[in-house]
Amino acid sequence: MKYKLIQLLRCLTIGAMLFVSISVSAQDIRWGGVVNPGGGSERENILHAPDHRYTAIDPPLTVSFFVSASRGVLNTRAGVNPSTMRYTGLARLLGIPEATLARADVIAFEGNGGAGAGVDVGWESSDWTFTDGVNTRRVRFNEEVGASRSDPSVIATGTIDSTAYSSFFGMCSPDLDNPKISYILFDLHSTGPVVDTKRTEFSVTIANGKGRQGSPDPDAIGVFVSCKTR
Repeated sequence: MKYKLIQLLRCLTIGAMLFVSISVSAQDIRWGGVVNPGGGSERENILHAPDHRYTAIDPPLTVSFFVSASRGVLNTRAGVNPSTMRYTGLARLLGIPEATLARADVIAFEGNGGAGAGVDVGWESSDWTFTDGVNTRRVRFNEEVGASRSDPSVIATGTIDSTAYSSFFGMCSPDLDNPKISYILFDLHSTGPVVDTKRTEFSVTIANGKGRQGSPDPDAIGVFVSCKTR
């Protein structure tokens, strides 16, 4: 009887370990492909996946062409859209619950020198405009009051080490000039007007806010395609 009980406990333990290892949250993200107004490589630094290349947002800029597999250019060999990238462990990198990340429609990163900004120690004050060609939502983020009091669309902001950021996104080394990288997450579907990030007309416009710690220098802006468990 004792032997059978031990065997049962072992089976339950192994089953639990397998369940945890299989249930890994993965996010598919499409990064911005076009910026307006242009102005050379410095303005284009905000495009594509994170790469430690930052963009000043004075004057304001608009990022678009978060292309979808159904309308974008397909990689015929792989059969998938080359602009869509899958990441596992993003919630752990950001230090937030998986449930919070699952609510997000848009994510953005910025180089933030040696520390995050404001009460959340995260993103710097900024004005955002999201549109899908039908509906438009304007969001003002104020670092001095934080995400919870700025706008319900802002669901999280914070700061991570450049070393962890570089390792996660496959960069060779951290940015010594920006040892801290801040992130911000937006939920554009829970309250109206709902903005559909899947539409090819979807775009994001960013302008400087009125914070005390300067203006944001974004590295990348991405749209979540899905949140899957594998």
